[in-house]
Amino acid sequence: RVGMAKSAFAQLAKPILTNKFMPSKLRLQLFQSLITTKLFFGLGAWTTPTPKQLQYLQGALIAMLKKVLRIGQERLPADQILKFANTAEVRSRLAVERLLYAQRLFRTGPPFLHHLLQIELAQIEHSWMHGLKADLAWMEEVCPHCLPEGWRDDLTSLIDWWQEPTQHWTRLVKKVWKLHLTQNAIMADAKMLHAGIF
Repeated sequence: RVGMAKSAFAQLAKPILTNKFMPSKLRLQLFQSLITTKLFFGLGAWTTPTPKQLQYLQGALIAMLKKVLRIGQERLPADQILKFANTAEVRSRLAVERLLYAQRLFRTGPPFLHHLLQIELAQIEHSWMHGLKADLAWMEEVCPHCLPEGWRDDLTSLIDWWQEPTQHWTRLVKKVWKLHLTQNAIMADAKMLHAGIF
């Protein structure tokens, strides 16, 4: 994934992604559609990467964003770069993609696959379902009381919700993502202010 993203970035950097004559907002939009789609292809179906793998993905993302934003040699912290790009760290992005994918999987996926996921959850310590439960915990941390009560012990009510044809779940996940970005931006500014004072 990282190699493919870097290769695509190298081809598009000079004419488009780092072109100073193009507005930064447009460069970021093109970066999201042309590069991060390669870097995070199928992200919702991934099991949670190890901390070292997440750090590697995050490092690759930050390095490319610095070039797109034309930051140069300035020593800006990663949270400020993510704020300027209006995005968040890789782990949060994985959570959002997996939460959206879970709805599609349980609404249209075959029943035998649902059964296999439950078997994997019981047999493997770092299964996809373990990651999904961690994502749900993150979601409730960002937006308290947004999930049905008792979901930690039994996902039945959530799975029933996901199988409904309405788009309430998608809207809720996108709302949580925007709220998370806002919280991150406030924290990044607070850290910069704190550093400036000292």
